Amino acid sequence: MEETSRRVLETFDRLGLTRLRAADFPSPEHSAAAQALLAELLTSGHLRQVQGFYERTEIGRLEVAAPLEMTLLTRPGCHLCQEALRQIEPLVTRFGALLRVINVDSDHTLRDRYGDDVPVVFLGNREVARHRIDPGRVRLELSRAR
Repeated sequence: MEETSRRVLETFDRLGLTRLRAADFPSPEHSAAAQALLAELLTSGHLRQVQGFYERTEIGRLEVAAPLEMTLLTRPGCHLCQEALRQIEPLVTRFGALLRVINVDSDHTLRDRYGDDVPVVFLGNREVARHRIDPGRVRLELSRAR
């Protein structure tokens, strides 16, 4: 991902916001490059526009996730997802990582990309497991990230 795109996505965390007003971004007459960047982030699924605001999607959050931020994409009623959570929780605690459990159906881009493949585990912005969890590999990835 281009550095400028990454900075836009990181702005949400830096300001502690979930959405930014579209009016806060440069208008087309001020910056064609900024408008092209926003269009790219919208097309790629990193941002979405809702009622005059830009919101970062889960895909956008994953792109800039911290190295010890683990994300488990799951779905209610998924037995493999429940098993993955049981395997991951002790490792997250042991390594001092942050765990986010996200319902893959909460975001259409996530559902389109990963809906048939849950559970999916990310560490930072890297996928480290899909379908079944290998606790040894997850432990190794957490050790490397620390």
